[in-house]
Amino acid sequence: LINPSRTPQINTAKTNLENARVAYSLRHRDLLLEAKVRFLQLQHSLQDVRIAEDSINISQKALDQSLERMESGTGTKFDVLEASTQLSKDRQLLVEKKGNKKMNEIKLVQILNMNQNTLPSVDSKPYVIGEWKTSLDDSINSAYLNRKEIDDLQLQISVATNKSKLELAKTKPTVSIFNLFEADLAEGEANSLSPQTDNKSNSINNTVGLQFDWKIFDGGSSKAFSKAKEAKINEIQEQVLLEKSKVRKEVEQLFSKLEKSRLNIEHSYAAILSAKETLELSLLRQQSGLGVQREVLNSQRDLTQAEITHAKAINEYNISLVNLQILTGLE
Repeated sequence: LINPSRTPQINTAKTNLENARVAYSLRHRDLLLEAKVRFLQLQHSLQDVRIAEDSINISQKALDQSLERMESGTGTKFDVLEASTQLSKDRQLLVEKKGNKKMNEIKLVQILNMNQNTLPSVDSKPYVIGEWKTSLDDSINSAYLNRKEIDDLQLQISVATNKSKLELAKTKPTVSIFNLFEADLAEGEANSLSPQTDNKSNSINNTVGLQFDWKIFDGGSSKAFSKAKEAKINEIQEQVLLEKSKVRKEVEQLFSKLEKSRLNIEHSYAAILSAKETLELSLLRQQSGLGVQREVLNSQRDLTQAEITHAKAINEYNISLVNLQILTGLE
C-alpha cells in the first residue's frame, strides 16, 4: 500500500534509459561531424592536387621556353637552371598533395565503414556550402538547447536526487496488505489398518492482514548520504554553468573563424585574378624579349600560393559552418 522507495526506483530507471539515449546522441553527433569534416578535407586535397598539377604544367612550359631561348642565343643557362629548379619544387609539391589526398581517402572510407578497396568519388572543386544567417545570441541559445553534455549533466542531477530520496525512504514506514487463502481436502483415514474410504474431511482458511515496517534508527547514515547527494547536485549545477560558458566560447570562436575565412575567400580570389593577369603579362614580356625568366617564376609562385590560400579559406569556412550546424542543431 505504501512504499516510499518505489517512485524513486522508477524515476531512476527512466533516467538511466534517458542517459543511454543521450550517450547515443553524443556518439552520433561526433561521427556525423567527423564524417563531414573528412569529406571536406578530401575535397580540399583534390583541389590542392589540381593546383599542383597546373603549376607543373606552367613550370614545364617555362622550362621549354628557357631551353629554346638558350639554344637561340637569347637566353642563358642560369634561366634554364631556375626553371628546372622551379619544376622540381612543383613536382615535390604534387607528391606531397597526392600523399595528403590518399590519407584523406583512407580516413573517409574508414569512418563511412566502406569496403577498404573502395575509392571515394568526390567533387574536386570546393565551394562555399552555405551562409550563416542566425545571429550570435540566437546561435548561442540554440547551442544551449542542443548541447547533449548539458542534458547529460541534468540527468546526473536527476539521478543524484532520486538516490537521495531512496536513502531517505529507508527511514520511512512501509505498509503492506496481504491475503493468504488455504484449502484442504482429505478422504479415508490415516494410521488405520482398515481405513474407512468413505470418510471425507475438508478445511478452508483465509487470513487478511496488514504488515508495517519502519526502521526507526540507522545512526544518521541516511541523512548523511542524502546531504552528500545534495552537495553533489550543487557541484553538477556548477558544471552546467561551466559547460554553458564553454558553449558560448565555442560559438563565438566559430563566428570569428567564419568571418575571417569569408574575408580570406574574397581577398584570395582577388589575388588569384591579379596573379593570373600578372603571369600572362610576364609570359608575353618574356616571349617578346622584354621580360626575364625570374618574372615568370615569381608570377607562377604567386598564382600557386593564391590558389592554395583560396582553397584553404573555403575549406576552413565550410568546416566552421559544419561545426556551427552540429553545435546549434540549426541548418
